[in-house]
Amino acid sequence: MSLPIPVEVPAGVVPRDNATLEAMLRQILGRLAEAERKTLYSASVSKGGLVVQDGGALRLRLSNDVDVFYVGPLTFGDPPVSYNGIIMRRPDGSPIFYTFPVNGDVDDIAWRFLDQNANEIMSSDALTGGLARPWIPLAGVPVLSSAIPMTANAGFVATWTTGNVFKQQPYVEVQALIRSDSGGIGNARFTINGVVVGTGMPIASGAFAWQTTQVLPLPGDFYGNVVVELEVQRTNATGTVGGIFRGSQRQT
Repeated sequence: MSLPIPVEVPAGVVPRDNATLEAMLRQILGRLAEAERKTLYSASVSKGGLVVQDGGALRLRLSNDVDVFYVGPLTFGDPPVSYNGIIMRRPDGSPIFYTFPVNGDVDDIAWRFLDQNANEIMSSDALTGGLARPWIPLAGVPVLSSAIPMTANAGFVATWTTGNVFKQQPYVEVQALIRSDSGGIGNARFTINGVVVGTGMPIASGAFAWQTTQVLPLPGDFYGNVVVELEVQRTNATGTVGGIFRGSQRQT
């Protein structure tokens, strides 16, 4: 580290003796030591700007040692790739925003915003991210009674399923359309990844109606696979029961 340049002694100022010279040197050394450890509390750059280079970094650090803003050398990926980027964090240390090299290419830098649960909100990376609120198509369902899948099974069986779909939101909103034929009585329920969820729905004889909408949490990580199904069972000895459902993922 380079030290501040000492102020030259004006011409004609000559120490009277060795004790005076020693005192002057101690004063100079003391001021140099103070300059090394001095903290800059306030500054104004009016011209020329502020330049950080040669591997340096700029950071805003809180009293709990969390850097809520950082610009400088970073590593990312596996294997790690070195690059210069930006990170913004909340006071608890959780990330808000960061830049990163796409597929390890330091010449292709993308950015990503995250929510409080570290889920992606938005990204400029078209390969692995993109907008986290995409246009999601609406799927229609058949509503003619003859089109409703029916069963006489005494155990629960699935009559309608999403198949494997990506989890893109924390919740799914579902609404079942259930039907009874020829006096069938039974029950209907939703499952997610084979686990029973939500509120069960009784199927009365002659029923053919939409049920109350339910909002259910989706398990697992974002972009993990989930399967939502409607299961029904017949509990009497005659007729059939069945159902379908419509659903959409949602944020809350």
